[in-house]
Amino acid sequence: MMKKFLSSLLALTMILSLVIVPANATGPDDSNSAKYQVTGTVTVSANKTNVNGGKEVTFKADTTGLTVKKQKEVTPAPESSQNSNSEPEWETVTTGVTWGYSWKVDSGPAESSATTDTFKKTFDKPNNSQDAKHTVSCTVTLKINNEEIASNSITVPENSSLTGSKEVTVKAPAVTIKANGTAIADSSTAVEILKDGKLELTAETAGIDNPSYRWTVSSDVKSESSTYSVSTSKTDSDVTVTCNVYEGEYNSNSNSNPVATATCKYKIVEEDLRWNVSPTSKSVTLTKKGASDKLYYKLND
Repeated sequence: MMKKFLSSLLALTMILSLVIVPANATGPDDSNSAKYQVTGTVTVSANKTNVNGGKEVTFKADTTGLTVKKQKEVTPAPESSQNSNSEPEWETVTTGVTWGYSWKVDSGPAESSATTDTFKKTFDKPNNSQDAKHTVSCTVTLKINNEEIASNSITVPENSSLTGSKEVTVKAPAVTIKANGTAIADSSTAVEILKDGKLELTAETAGIDNPSYRWTVSSDVKSESSTYSVSTSKTDSDVTVTCNVYEGEYNSNSNSNPVATATCKYKIVEEDLRWNVSPTSKSVTLTKKGASDKLYYKLND
């Protein structure tokens, strides 16, 4: 029995001696370790960074700032002389480098139809009176001879990135009223003008394409242009003016809802001269009845 056991053990030992185990074998995925290094950044540009809602913006990713290097292949040294702490050596790859592209808007999913270096996006109008900011980002993947390189085969040093982004502001529809060229800061305070003087109200818009205007006092339409020249006959109380702005030509049947509205007040007073002293700007303004010009003087410290 002992002879039979020893014979079996000897036979097993001889079989095992024929099996060659390669040194440093780490499994079938060893070839997918970090073989490439990418330095630099992706730059994303846009043909517009301030845009009205409903307008298309074209984004483009530029990869010319990226440099691809491949780890040099070296002949393994004898095990006794290997230095486990040595840094890998890299050589620049000059041919066969291409890129894959993936685009995202804000924190949304990847845009499935955007797979090139160019991406076009039409943004909706903001839902409120505030401008909306959107960030469009592009992440690139490395290809060598049209074969995509797995992410675990690439190392990206600090201060380098395979993702670039661009911020775009979508303007909310808005209108501002100016009185004689000065923006009205407080719509509840009446602008006072001397009788027979000049009062021209001007509407300035943002975020509105092809605007049309309707200036009204109560229900009376006073002007349908961007300006309203007020008749400066004497008024006994404040007059409220409303400026409604429409996108496209106003139509009582199909386009009667304004996209932006602003109001202001004015009052005509009967005085020959009026002084206006501003402690903030340290200035004095003199207005004369019937004159369109003013005398302005600023006091120096």
